[in-house]
Amino acid sequence: MIKVATDYFEKLFSASEAGFDKHIFGLVEKRVTASMNESLTKQFTEEDICNAVKTMPSLKAPGVDGFVATFFQRYWHIVGPDISGYCLDILNGQKEIRVINKTRIVLIPKIDNPKNMSHFRPISLCNVIYKIIAKVLVNRMSDILGDCINEAQGAFIPGRLISDNMLIAYEVLHSLKMKKNGRRGNFSLKLDMSKAYDRVEWDFLAGMMKSLGFHDDWMVLIMRCVISVSYSISFNGMSSDWFSSSRGLRQGDPLSPYLFLLCAEVFSTLLEDAKQNGRMRGASIGRERFAINHLFFADDCILFRDATHEGVCAVRDIIREYEMCAGQKVNYNKSLIYFGANVKEEVKEDITRVLGVRVASSPEKYLGLPMMVGRKKAWAFANFKDRFRKRVEGWSLRYLSMGGKEVFIKSVLQATPLYAMQCFLFPKTLCLQLENIMNKFWWANNKMKNGIHWSARVLTARYFPFIDILAAKIDSYPSFTWRSICNARELIEEGMLWRIGKGDRVNI
Repeated sequence: MIKVATDYFEKLFSASEAGFDKHIFGLVEKRVTASMNESLTKQFTEEDICNAVKTMPSLKAPGVDGFVATFFQRYWHIVGPDISGYCLDILNGQKEIRVINKTRIVLIPKIDNPKNMSHFRPISLCNVIYKIIAKVLVNRMSDILGDCINEAQGAFIPGRLISDNMLIAYEVLHSLKMKKNGRRGNFSLKLDMSKAYDRVEWDFLAGMMKSLGFHDDWMVLIMRCVISVSYSISFNGMSSDWFSSSRGLRQGDPLSPYLFLLCAEVFSTLLEDAKQNGRMRGASIGRERFAINHLFFADDCILFRDATHEGVCAVRDIIREYEMCAGQKVNYNKSLIYFGANVKEEVKEDITRVLGVRVASSPEKYLGLPMMVGRKKAWAFANFKDRFRKRVEGWSLRYLSMGGKEVFIKSVLQATPLYAMQCFLFPKTLCLQLENIMNKFWWANNKMKNGIHWSARVLTARYFPFIDILAAKIDSYPSFTWRSICNARELIEEGMLWRIGKGDRVNI
């Protein structure tokens, strides 16, 4: 298995022999100004290194060196001077980065019974010292990315939110569904990029940075981090020999998401150029005819186009040009197209024949959320209930105290639907079902049998059968446990507010 995996990744990380037409860089507008380059290339300091260490995730999986970031964070007062000096020497070009740029690839199954290499997700485990250097570069680059990347890209850029992409996509798709009149219809095309990070061509990345206006010194520093990597495959406790690569960005490298945005920017450039030249039109929204051309979130792409033969041919040609120059490859088996309500059947057949993608009768998911919610709202959000149950089942065999259950409920279960709730109002029945799952987990024993609320039932029957606990009094011959609860109640009441509910238990 190690041999199969090594051969697969050596081929995947090998640069394409076809090359690409460099005229595409002429379409890219120079956006990095002299002041931006000055902030990027200014002298690195120990403060930069320290800030990078402090903001790193503490317990990410270790690399070849076996260390996690929390070790450096906790003992920075001891190891800080040596680590800072070493990192500064690399950033200033005085030492080679290759010795610390070794990456272990761990294969995580995507499905229960994987049968080929595409069923595994490769996770790159980098050394912490390399991550510190990459994080320093990321901290500087992130300040200027908002001025370099098209506003249609919503990933990793400060001030841009994933919920913005979701809300815009939902409104456009709802408009397509509701528009049943008019001669010109539209379609949405959701593209699935196969191994998007792994296929990035290094020559194309360097050319894209040059076209955007990055300083040569900054480009050299970035490309040193990219091209000096070597890999080893880890599987079932065994590791392969080290091998080099000639293309690709690592999932696990702090730099990779930001560098991928630079590569994906050429896709936005091609689409905008075609729109300005009249080769295609976006989906019009509202009376002001505001047109949405495309939305990106890292490698998640959704395009909105006019449903004409000329429009779909332009889309096909742009996708092919992007694939050839950036090394990307669209997985048409996982991509899908959704047509507006006023698109005729013969037009649908022509467009699907040109693109060769699956037609969705209704929009499916985008960024993990339903792209269309109809009358059956409980059905649209049913997957959240399933996710709740699976997470509870995974923790049911662990012997958790009440405190442990509280942490799990607040940090895991209650956080699960928050992303969707930023965009949608959940049905009341679904909220009650989710609360029911949490309540059962709270009161159940560790074998997930229904628990019995013995304490609540017994104390209620004895001390306050007709009133609530806040109005209950310490009567004659109370138990020590009841006196303890009443004493604690006084402290709790200091932080409580009284709100009238149904009013049937209010003592007037």
